[in-house]
Amino acid sequence: MTIFWNVTKSVANRSSNNGDELNTEQARNLIKEICAADFDAVFFGDSTPLRRDDIYELIGFAASCGLTTLLSTDTAALGQETLQQLKKNGLHRIYLHIQQRVEDGNGNLTPAFKTVIEAMRQCSDCGLEFSIETVFNKDNWDNIQKIITFAASMGALEYQINYPVCNGCQDQETYRGLLTDLALNQARYPLPVKPVCAPEFVPLARQFGSNPVPKRGCLAGISSCSIQPNGDVHPCQYLPVRLGNVKKISFSRLWEENPVFEKLRSQEYAGRCGRCPNKLMCGGCRARAFVRSGDFMGQDPQCIYAHAGVMETAFKV
Repeated sequence: MTIFWNVTKSVANRSSNNGDELNTEQARNLIKEICAADFDAVFFGDSTPLRRDDIYELIGFAASCGLTTLLSTDTAALGQETLQQLKKNGLHRIYLHIQQRVEDGNGNLTPAFKTVIEAMRQCSDCGLEFSIETVFNKDNWDNIQKIITFAASMGALEYQINYPVCNGCQDQETYRGLLTDLALNQARYPLPVKPVCAPEFVPLARQFGSNPVPKRGCLAGISSCSIQPNGDVHPCQYLPVRLGNVKKISFSRLWEENPVFEKLRSQEYAGRCGRCPNKLMCGGCRARAFVRSGDFMGQDPQCIYAHAGVMETAFKV
């Protein structure tokens, strides 16, 4: 089980005592509560966690509590000294984000991708595990195969493709094409490729006999949730339903007793998602359902099975 914790706002020169963000003592108490709720890992993120002045202390404390520590950051903020400090303080793995195309119109590597390459080399030099992550869109789809091969040659352990949940969602044909291609080619990729926020990939991958296959699609409220810089707790990073604040109520109590979490764990979905034979392995995207209908237990409006008519013809739902 993993906590996604946006430890600081995306504003330059933020510190642990700025604004309404959790201070160091509150953050350490939260880490204790995360352990008490039996979580295995904490993901420090929002792309700018290194702007928090106590980030090394928090990573070290989380690691000392037995949590697997993960971090996603803008590669521009990295350097050999920073990576060595992260490694020294117990960071298990860093996720390097590729935001733009890897090549320009002339086939030359872009400056942004060169920065990522240098970060990969530096991670390898200091012995810090790293993975690559990309937001999927039409512009970078042609580059994904190149990125996979290159990242594997540099020592990356995983390639994570984040599908845009509420903003910039692709058309149905593009979305289904992406997932089908990943499922069909999973075995020949030189490293694990993991689509994120694309729950339909799980039944699709099993259909094609892909390996490895995630155990479940949408994890919101089941084995994962999100914590904002000010301590607000949400079912996931993209589901804007505030469940409480860890400054006022312990996280472990929120996780165990909040009715929204209980409802998500019931997996009693409405519409097609509720009738689908894949609901226990897929679950549909709860954030997309909420954005479309205001009901986080509603049907996923972008389900590739529903739009392709698969449910009606093959599953007879």
